[in-house]
Amino acid sequence: MTPLLFISIVTLVLVILVYWILASLEKRPVNDEPESSNNMQFETAQELFKFLDPQQIPEQDVLRLQADKEHVQLYWHISSDTWDSTMEKFGLKAEQENVVIRLYDSNLRIMDIPAQDIQGGQKVKTENFQASYGVLGIKVKEDFIPLFLSRSLE
Repeated sequence: MTPLLFISIVTLVLVILVYWILASLEKRPVNDEPESSNNMQFETAQELFKFLDPQQIPEQDVLRLQADKEHVQLYWHISSDTWDSTMEKFGLKAEQENVVIRLYDSNLRIMDIPAQDIQGGQKVKTENFQASYGVLGIKVKEDFIPLFLSRSLE
């Protein structure tokens, strides 16, 4: 009987304490809110902006994959040097809509994703296809010309 009495007293004290705190709070007038937001001032140091990269587009070739059970998030960028040298090497026209990302799974099954441009990103539903790595390349007719490989997913 003593533990039940102790629990009841502690509960009663906590309820009274919560009631006292809620009753003592003052409600703010509604017109105070916009006035307080106008008083805020934001300063930045110019030194922070000296070291920003003026060119936001990376000059390196990138293919990143991030996969979960049913989707793969893709991000790619082909540098202009890689694009021009590949077009020149294979004697192709500069048609960026032929860019393809080829995904491989652990059983060497493939899934081709049309990229449509030399840079971009998209989320692809793969259902039961579990991608292990990807290769970014150019598809000309039935031939696939690989440009570079992504890191393998773990």
